[in-house]
Amino acid sequence: MQLIDAFIDYVGPVRRRSERTQEIYRSAVSSFFAWYFSGYGSASGKTASAAGNGLMEIPEADMPGILTLKTLRDWRHYLLTEKRYSARTVNQHLSAMSGFCHWLFHREVLQENPFDLMERGGHSAIEGVKLRDEKEKRVTFFSDEALERYLEETRSAADGTLLELYAGEERKEIYDRICRRMIISFLYGTALRRSELISLPLKAVDWKRKVLTVTGKGGKTRQLALTGPLLGELRRYREAVAAMVPSAGNGAEDPFFVTFSGRKLYPVYVDRAVKTELGGREDCPGHKSPHVLRHSLATELLKEGADIYSVGRYLGHSSIAATQIYTHGDIRQLKAVYEKSFPRAGKK
Repeated sequence: MQLIDAFIDYVGPVRRRSERTQEIYRSAVSSFFAWYFSGYGSASGKTASAAGNGLMEIPEADMPGILTLKTLRDWRHYLLTEKRYSARTVNQHLSAMSGFCHWLFHREVLQENPFDLMERGGHSAIEGVKLRDEKEKRVTFFSDEALERYLEETRSAADGTLLELYAGEERKEIYDRICRRMIISFLYGTALRRSELISLPLKAVDWKRKVLTVTGKGGKTRQLALTGPLLGELRRYREAVAAMVPSAGNGAEDPFFVTFSGRKLYPVYVDRAVKTELGGREDCPGHKSPHVLRHSLATELLKEGADIYSVGRYLGHSSIAATQIYTHGDIRQLKAVYEKSFPRAGKK
C-alpha cells in the first residue's frame, strides 16, 4: 500500500475525518513530496523514481532525512512566495503535513515530529514553522435585526399553500426560493456547518420532542433544541417537498434538504443560496457564506450573555479555543453584557 494511502486510511476510518478533510490532506502531502522531488531534495535512484509512483517505493527509513524542520520551513516559504497561496491555504497544507509527521512519529518512523519544534508562545530556541497567520482573524457576522428583517420580508416564500398547482420552470423557481429561504433560516437558527446541513437525514428531527440530532466532525453527535417557529418552518418546508418534489425520499435515512430533482443538497447549492438571498442587502454587508450565518448566531448568543462553554458545545467545538474567536467579534457588545450583568463594573 502506498504511504499516503496508509496515512489517509488513518485519517479517515481511524480518525474519522470527513471526505473533504481526507482530500485536503492527500493533496497537501502529495504536493509536498512533488515539490521535494522536483529539485529541492537530493534524492536519487530508487527514492527519486518513487516520486512519480505515488510514494509507493520511498523507504520509510528515508523519511527522517526528508521531513526536517529546515525542509518544512523552505516548503512554507515556497508556498507563500512562489505559489503565492493565502495564509489560510498555507495553514491547511502545514496542518496536513503536521498530521502526517505525527502519524509517522507514532509509527516510530520519525524520532520526533518536526512540527513540535515550532515556536510556542514566542519562546523557542529554533525559529519554527508557524501554523497561523500573524494577523488577528476578524469574525464576520450579520446582526440579528438584519436577519430577522430578511426572514420577515420573505415570509411569503415559506407559505406552502397550493404549491402543487405550479408547473414547469415556474414550479422549480418557486421551490428553489422556498429552499433558499429555509437554508438561511435553518443555518441561522441552528448554527450548523454546511456539511452538517447537507448530510442531515429526516430522522434527525424529533418533531415531538422538538430536538435536532446532529452528527458533526469526527462522527460526534450533539442535540439542539428547536424553537416553535423554526419547527413550523421545517414542517412547511417538508410539505413543500411533498407537493413539489415527488422524487424525494421519505425514509428515515433520506436527506432532509433536497434539490428540485430530489437529490441531497451539495456545497455549491448552499453557498449560492446564501449569496442569492442576502446579496445586495445593505443590512448584510461583507462576505456572505453559510459559515457567516454560523458566526452570526454564535455572536448573538454571546451578546445575550451565554457562557462560552455552552456556546462551544452548541457549535460542536471539541476545544474551547475554537470558540474563543467569537469573543473578538464585537468587544463592545460583550462589554455591554458584562456591565449589565455586573452593576459594579461601571463604578470607579
